[in-house]
Amino acid sequence: MVYYLFIQRRLYYLLYKAQTHEYIRKIDIFHKNFPMSERLQAKIDEILDASWKNINGQLIFYICCCAAIISNYFFMALFQNIYHTWKETPNYEFVLPFPSVYPSWKDKGMSFPYYHIQMFLGTCSCYISGMCAVSFDGVFIVLSVHGVGLVKVLNMLIENSTSADVPKERRVEYLRYCIYQYQRISDYTDELRKIYKHISLTQFLLSLLVWGIVLFQMSVGLESDLMTLVRMIMYISAAGYEIVLYCYNGQRLTSECEKIPYAFFSCDWFNESKEFQELTRMMILRSNRSFFMEISWFTTMTLPTLMAMIKTSGSYFLLLRNVAE
Repeated sequence: MVYYLFIQRRLYYLLYKAQTHEYIRKIDIFHKNFPMSERLQAKIDEILDASWKNINGQLIFYICCCAAIISNYFFMALFQNIYHTWKETPNYEFVLPFPSVYPSWKDKGMSFPYYHIQMFLGTCSCYISGMCAVSFDGVFIVLSVHGVGLVKVLNMLIENSTSADVPKERRVEYLRYCIYQYQRISDYTDELRKIYKHISLTQFLLSLLVWGIVLFQMSVGLESDLMTLVRMIMYISAAGYEIVLYCYNGQRLTSECEKIPYAFFSCDWFNESKEFQELTRMMILRSNRSFFMEISWFTTMTLPTLMAMIKTSGSYFLLLRNVAE
């Protein structure tokens, strides 16, 4: 959350550019009176509409996962307090969402200021933890999926560089505009990678620890407490999906970037002018570098990393299980 405060301006600029489709509006092809501009615009609209639908689905699912576990703690305490107040239970002390956070204050009861401090911090923690998780991870969903859409648009433009709709005498000019767009998208993805490079390590380590503990608690709750089992399932859906969205969207962006040199190669460059061929060769070499969303200097946001995380969490679960036995 502290890191979020320092980079909010950089994230705001990227979000603003994504929301307003600034990188699409800057495509020079649409400002130079190419005859197939309307057809290209229709294809771009389809790609971006699919991207925003995907963003919407991921955000709704993640918000529901976070809201479920937070609401469980809050409303369970609320309904329990309402029930005992209605029943007029003698000597009843109101419970808080997270009573175990302050074990040394347990014997203080509802005396001032101990209970009031716990109530304030507990209420704030419910709100802040959920909003911070949804906002920070939600921004990554928007920016990464939008980045996937931008790369898809670029590949589509490149593949159309030698189509019959592009006048032969203007194909070099068209290809240059594709190269300019490639540089803009490269700057966008590099900025996104730098923002999440180091802070994502904390996210992954915490989620790794949470997965192991939650799996252990689920095995215990399955035998003794059904409510604990339900809460742990909610935890695993929220904390688990947090890592899934990083690895899945990071893998999608990496896979789409790997298609750029193939897009240059797949056009009929061998039938074009020498200048066109030279530009194509240059861009194949330039775009052939590997792009990864990095987790500090240790690993990358890819599906193999996700599988390794699941295996490591399973090892922690077995370790805790053996220690408990």
